[in-house]
Amino acid sequence: MSLMQLSRYVWLNAMAIVFSLSSVLIDRHIGLVGTSSFYVSPLQAILALLTGLIYAWWGLSLAAAGKSGLLSSFFLVFGWSFLANGVLPIPFSGFPAPHAFPYADIFHIGNIIFGGMASFLTVKAVRADKGSMSWHMAAVSIALVVATLSFTGIVYFSMLAQP
Repeated sequence: MSLMQLSRYVWLNAMAIVFSLSSVLIDRHIGLVGTSSFYVSPLQAILALLTGLIYAWWGLSLAAAGKSGLLSSFFLVFGWSFLANGVLPIPFSGFPAPHAFPYADIFHIGNIIFGGMASFLTVKAVRADKGSMSWHMAAVSIALVVATLSFTGIVYFSMLAQP
C-alpha cells in the first residue's frame, strides 16, 4: 500500500498524534505537571513512562491488522487526543490559555478537530470491518488512558500541595 492509499482515519490519527504530543510537550514545558529541572520525582517518571507507552501502543494499534487494532486506536484517539488533550484542558487552563498563548490553545483546538474527526472515521472503519474482534488491545488502550490521566492528576495536585 502506498502512502497515498492509506485510509483517511490513519492520516487523521497521525494528525491527532502530532497535536496530542505537541500538547503534552507544551504542558510539560510550562510546568503543568512539575517544573523542568534536573530532579524528576518518581511520580513524574511514571507519568513520562505512561505517556510514552500511550504513543507506542497507538502506533502498534494503527499497525495491527483488523478490527481489534481499529478499536484500540479509537479509544486512544478519542480518550487521549480528543478528551484528555482537547476538551478537558480548556476548563482547567481557561480559554484562551493564560500560559503558552497561543500555542496551548492551537494544540487543544487541534486535538478537538483532528481527534474528533479521527474518532468518527475510526468508528466508521470499525463498523465497516466484518472481521472478528478481540477486546484485548482496546482494554490496554483504555487502561493506558485512565492510568495516564490518573497520574497526571496525582502529579498536578501533589504540586499544588507543596509549600
